Amino acid sequence: MRSDPDITLKDKIHLLEDLFKRPDEIKSKTEGSKVIILTVDPKEETKALEELQKTFDSMNHIDISEVLLRITDEYGLENLKEDREFYGNNYKENFLRKFLNLIIEEIINKSSDKIVVVYRIGILNGLLRINQIIESITGNLNYPVIMIYPGKRKGEELHFLKNRHVTSVYRAEII
Repeated sequence: MRSDPDITLKDKIHLLEDLFKRPDEIKSKTEGSKVIILTVDPKEETKALEELQKTFDSMNHIDISEVLLRITDEYGLENLKEDREFYGNNYKENFLRKFLNLIIEEIINKSSDKIVVVYRIGILNGLLRINQIIESITGNLNYPVIMIYPGKRKGEELHFLKNRHVTSVYRAEII
């Protein structure tokens, strides 16, 4: 179903509606991950979330920027500073592992009873890769996950911030 990258947001929502009518197809198209990446213009990210809420009755939401703030508070900025001084360039490893684990836990828990929409994932650029999340949740979801990606799709690559950041995504349906 990989859609034409130039179709409108409304058309992408219609494609999602059609896909959710055949939930078994999602799993086969994504090699078991049940993850759908909805690409949107960065300026339309909030509008995309609103449209999804209007279209689908029951959804759980995860704002990745809130997860980052929560893990930062939990980990502590002082601890992050100490890690930087002690580990040098590798200081982020422990923090990012905790961040990734919290994201995975949130997605799996919230997918137990409803479709999950993950948004504000642009904040992950330079910290974590989307594939790390997808691989970790594959086989652990009851309901599909929609990730609103603020960028463009070109073939199998996702482009963020006017092509400054590029990532390849596998095991996900890209709309």
